[in-house]
Amino acid sequence: MSSSNDFEELPGECFICMEECNTQTKCQCNLYVHEKCLEEFKEKDGRDTCSVCKQKYPSPKCTYPCKKTLKIIMIYFKIIIAVTMFYLISGLLGEFIFSAINHSELQIQPPWTLEYIIMALCVMTLLVFLNSIVKKYSI
Repeated sequence: MSSSNDFEELPGECFICMEECNTQTKCQCNLYVHEKCLEEFKEKDGRDTCSVCKQKYPSPKCTYPCKKTLKIIMIYFKIIIAVTMFYLISGLLGEFIFSAINHSELQIQPPWTLEYIIMALCVMTLLVFLNSIVKKYSI
């Protein structure tokens, strides 16, 4: 016996992962594919056209923040962290050197004081200078 739902659309199979899928590509092929599978495929393949019908894929709607924007933010964040760590370590090293030269007790200043900033800048300058000599003469 046949029911009125005999012609109901059945789910397809994702052409990438071969699992059950209800969404179709937005190109002329209309193949079944998971959006995540297609995005990973496009990222690995490096093309923005369908490998079957050669039609250009529509650009995905980018949620805020986009992946590229997020990558740029992460790069800047890592740079800020690295510079901050370099500043703090240079300041501590400067205080250590200053106390050793003056034969005085080591007194660690807060990083926002003028003495700390000057010592950090002196040590940073010295380290950059030594690095350039090492690179130039391959010591």
